[in-house]
Amino acid sequence: MSVPETVAFGRPALERGARVGALLQRALRLHRAGNGPAARRACRRIIRVSPGEIDAYNLLAAVETAAGQDEVALTHYRRALEIAPGDARLHNNCAVVLRRLGRLEESLHRYDQALAIAPGYVAAHLNRGHVLQGLKRLDEAIESHQRATRLLPDDASAFFSLGNALREARRWSEALEAYARVIEIDHAHVDAYCNLGVTLQTMGLFEAALQTSERAIGCAPGNARAWHGKALAHKNLGQLPDAFEAFERALALQPDYAEALSNFGNLLRDMGRLDEARARLERSVELMPDGADLYNNLGFLYKDLLRLPEALACYERAIALNAGNPTYHWNKALVLLLSGHFEAGWTAYESRWNTADFVSERRSFSQPLWNGTEDIRGSTILLHAEQGLGDTIQFVRYVHRVAARGARVVLEVPRPLLRLCRSLAGVSQLVERGQALPAFDWHCPLLSLPRAFGTVLSSIPAVEPYPRLLAEDLERWGRCLRTGPPKVGIAWSGSLTHRKDAERSLALASLLQVVPADCQVVSLQREIRPRDRGVLEARPDIFHAGESLSDFQDTAALCSQVDLVISVDTSIAHLAGTLGKETWVLLPFSPDWRWLLDIEQTPWYPSLRLYRQRSIGDWSEVLARVAAELEHRFS
Repeated sequence: MSVPETVAFGRPALERGARVGALLQRALRLHRAGNGPAARRACRRIIRVSPGEIDAYNLLAAVETAAGQDEVALTHYRRALEIAPGDARLHNNCAVVLRRLGRLEESLHRYDQALAIAPGYVAAHLNRGHVLQGLKRLDEAIESHQRATRLLPDDASAFFSLGNALREARRWSEALEAYARVIEIDHAHVDAYCNLGVTLQTMGLFEAALQTSERAIGCAPGNARAWHGKALAHKNLGQLPDAFEAFERALALQPDYAEALSNFGNLLRDMGRLDEARARLERSVELMPDGADLYNNLGFLYKDLLRLPEALACYERAIALNAGNPTYHWNKALVLLLSGHFEAGWTAYESRWNTADFVSERRSFSQPLWNGTEDIRGSTILLHAEQGLGDTIQFVRYVHRVAARGARVVLEVPRPLLRLCRSLAGVSQLVERGQALPAFDWHCPLLSLPRAFGTVLSSIPAVEPYPRLLAEDLERWGRCLRTGPPKVGIAWSGSLTHRKDAERSLALASLLQVVPADCQVVSLQREIRPRDRGVLEARPDIFHAGESLSDFQDTAALCSQVDLVISVDTSIAHLAGTLGKETWVLLPFSPDWRWLLDIEQTPWYPSLRLYRQRSIGDWSEVLARVAAELEHRFS
């Protein structure tokens, strides 16, 4: 924090006179003792005796600042500057108050004036850097801090300020070097350890971050921020009990630590302790009502609880506080889409490309993005897959609508879907992702097509009948299955890398318990998790093709041979829906946005029936319903 300089006086005592010098010293002692009224009276007495005494104005301004009277302080600094316009210290002090009042451009101008008078004024360089950070002119801020470090190469505070500016500019490696220099100068600089740890966590170097936080705790065992850093490192390493303990230590030291409460709430949410999480997350925003990230975290929890109006309000509050953070817009989009508010949802959904943790990388093409309004007749457009395989299967339904606009469509998809999409209506050329692309005029990611077509609930396009399955494929997979008994295809787990995998995936043993004994079970999954291998090996009656399923065309052919598909929220559900196969989809309490709320039939796939958890994490009730309906279905 920048503070006005009041200790050093502008002129030697002999120059101002012994009496005035003594009065100034007395006024300064009163100010330092916290006796503002007496210090104020003393300064005014000096000004009556010596109206040109700039140090009296300077000290009087500091007294007013300490009393929260920044506007009054400014009048005293300006009066002093009228007397001594060439005093760099006064320009600096005036700039500090202007910054505190939020008048950053005026503050910057004052710092520039101070440095024009005294180019080697280190405090002004540092303070100017802080103002530039506030203005988000980060490269200039870094340059200002670097000048301060060159002037004071052994000053820890200068390197600390530089590290903070570099971290804000996302220049992580340089920030690490700056913080390391701080620690080299001052081995017990706890804030440098803490900020170094935050930077390491941002870079994904969680082990190093943990070691750094432990060094901070070694320097200051009672520092709540150091324990908070340790808690976050443990959480990111998946060491949840250790993270829990460290969060408790941080909050025992500082119960009103809003950020720690919020992150502890995130941990408790991950542990399924939602009531405890809600208490901490709600308390965090009470303590820090201007904390955008805190509202974002609370919004996440409300979404998990399906308290969607509250979740939306949290994201809107986060956006109001920091409109430039795309993650808040992205989270808002997911709530809007889940609620069925597609028009606003698709627009907000475009923010996904700017979020740091979005699963797909934004494609950099020189050709323009097609937004649905531009005339593409006679041109070539590239439609490219993004996110998961299920997303691609769901949204290629828009391909023929793009072709109907008169464009030649090049479709790029990942290899497992290549054969599946060969018979897709409207595709002029199919390209495997990663291979060379032909010339094209426009491009559009697949999940931007609903926005381009202005899709609302009532205008969701019907799924086009694809793929075209070859007779030899159908016959080959048909021979693998027993004739006679009803055949139930199952898919019980999705991608391990999915953020909500633990919520949406099942253990194989749990799903097998509900399938009637007289049904043949057909595994539609290619990969099996370690926890399920033993169960599968103990059931030789289950048909499991495994790696024989070379791609989704094979999976589609196998899927077509069963009477019913039961799947969790994974790509198999989308594939079965595309085939028009009767499919029961098992959904967690807070589902992915595409499944909407409170409906059993989805407008995306007429053949799918949705079985939703009625309470958080409770699969037993869902499976009991499925068991009863299976008995009825195959009795």
